[in-house]
Amino acid sequence: MLVLSRHIGESLRIDGDLLVTLAVVGRDFVELAVSTENQSKPRLVTVGVGRKVSIADAISITLVMNTGGKVRLGIDAPRGTTFERPEFDE
Repeated sequence: MLVLSRHIGESLRIDGDLLVTLAVVGRDFVELAVSTENQSKPRLVTVGVGRKVSIADAISITLVMNTGGKVRLGIDAPRGTTFERPEFDE
């Protein structure tokens, strides 16, 4: 499991096509906007603390910790999956 910290509005690109953006942070949950290049509108996925949610074939996300403005997301994906943090590309 890869664990990454994200703030509201920050994204993570998985395998170049899947974009996951932290949209809403609640007390014990987050909402993620999940989209691909083929979708015109992202779908919202709600993840509770300690819960695992599938977002694509063989890729799931767990909300590991929520400290208010910053969350830690655990990502389970097949070996060889690439991850990019778009804010570092600017």
